[in-house]
Amino acid sequence: SLVAIAVHAHLLPVSVNLSTTPFSLVGIALAVFLGFRNNASYDRYWEARKLWGQLLNTARSLTRQALTLPRGDGTNGPNGPNSGVTDADVREFAQVLGALPHALRHQLRHTDAREDLATRLPAALLERVMA
Repeated sequence: SLVAIAVHAHLLPVSVNLSTTPFSLVGIALAVFLGFRNNASYDRYWEARKLWGQLLNTARSLTRQALTLPRGDGTNGPNGPNSGVTDADVREFAQVLGALPHALRHQLRHTDAREDLATRLPAALLERVMA
């Protein structure tokens, strides 16, 4: 619009009636375009928020189910009288499951997850996960 005004004032001294119609049409089209982009952006945000919440709820449910598994010392084979998972197995599973959303966040943002996961996992398990 500045170029049109400059051209009108300096290069066309002839009295030409300059209308605002082209500018208003471009403004309306721009407003509609930005409105669609804003809605699409919000829809992507909301879908990601729903998926993130679903991931957290599923991880919590899976952790609760793992905590109810029958315990044993792991001796006498897979079907023996003491078969089942040990407390260490369940603890390790719960730690990995708790670290999963944070690892996924770093994966999606292309950042290094080591420092964040070091606070959530023991050193040996952290090395296995980072490998």
